[in-house]
Amino acid sequence: MLGYSQFIEAEQEYQKVKKSRNHIFWYQLYKGPSSIKKLAEHLGESAVYEMYHGGHSASIHGTRVMHGLYNKPAEGMTEFVQIRYGRDTREVTKEALTFSFSIYNLYLQNRIPEKRKEFIDLYLLLRDDYLSI
Repeated sequence: MLGYSQFIEAEQEYQKVKKSRNHIFWYQLYKGPSSIKKLAEHLGESAVYEMYHGGHSASIHGTRVMHGLYNKPAEGMTEFVQIRYGRDTREVTKEALTFSFSIYNLYLQNRIPEKRKEFIDLYLLLRDDYLSI
């Protein structure tokens, strides 16, 4: 597939960037930013980055796994607890929906503005349920 004419330039860019990095992310191609944080800064979305990264970094990168993995309820006893908690489900769901609504709205605004009215109507239909999460 990468041999197709429409992908040759992208494959060459990938190979060029691959020489200087162990891990390559799409945003690093064509002299793009070196990190997600720098990408967010470039896009003027530093606040969104800080909100999501700061709040979920430990879970995403697995550094929170050992915290709270076991308790000592009494002398000589050990109690293992679950790694993931349901308490975060509502917060994560609402953040995912908020982010999805924002991205979808931006896409429509920039690519198919004539469909934005339909999106707004759908959002208004779902709004009360969304806000009650």
